[in-house]
Amino acid sequence: MMLRAALLIVALVFSSASIAQQRHAVPGHGTLVLQVPTAWRVADKPLQNPPAIALAMLPAADDSFSLQLTAIWLEPAKRAELTPQAIRDRVQASSRELLSSSVESEAKLAELRGKEALGYYYSLTDRESKNTAGDYKYIAQGMATVGELLVVFTFLHRELETAAKQQALQMLADAAYVKGAPAAEQPK
Repeated sequence: MMLRAALLIVALVFSSASIAQQRHAVPGHGTLVLQVPTAWRVADKPLQNPPAIALAMLPAADDSFSLQLTAIWLEPAKRAELTPQAIRDRVQASSRELLSSSVESEAKLAELRGKEALGYYYSLTDRESKNTAGDYKYIAQGMATVGELLVVFTFLHRELETAAKQQALQMLADAAYVKGAPAAEQPK
């Protein structure tokens, strides 16, 4: 039992050392805060109308996955409409568009929940994918609210079981929103 606890502590120390906090400003509407694995390359692009930040994340050394996410600031009336059930319904509807080309006959939704994040996602397998270049065999896709933001994401990957997928989902669950002017720009 003591050995198991010691190994868990070592794993946590090493895993936390490979994560860095990144802040991405949503023009005029605060900041999306993410705990991003340091080995990932990140590019962001602020969008003005609607106010949003688009992010692309890739591994440092290969093309084993591609994470695309967009965090959109929502007017208070739109935020009020995005109940957990409304988000679930939207994610379920988006899954139906991909089911005709997937191995699976149904998309099982999974909850994505953190301190501020609440949403849903699904995972599917592309039946016809060559799994080379920009063609990925596996997809996890969904959306979540984080503070005043709606975060929509697509995680494409080559291997069914990949640690990067779990890291991406954890990063999204741990996402935070800081209202107001963003802190000084940080190096990426």
